[in-house]
Amino acid sequence: MADSVEDHGDALEVTFLRRRLRIPMSNIQSLSTNFKDVGAEVTLQLKQPCARRKQIVFYSADPQKVSTIKADLASLMNRVNEANRGNVV
Repeated sequence: MADSVEDHGDALEVTFLRRRLRIPMSNIQSLSTNFKDVGAEVTLQLKQPCARRKQIVFYSADPQKVSTIKADLASLMNRVNEANRGNVV
């Protein structure tokens, strides 16, 4: 489970126990969300492992506290899909 994930447009910065990884959108094969009572569990499947990880899992913000989180995750999913089509994100 990732400690934090920051969206930098063309890449995600993921932190695991103070170790930061940069994951380019072009290395994300798929993104899935499973909404729960307080946020969503987000799973990223990577094309190429990063720091020996083929999958990254994190929890999103609670939609009741961050009203834009569902739209933010939809935007992220769209950018991942665009990157997989070979388009610039």
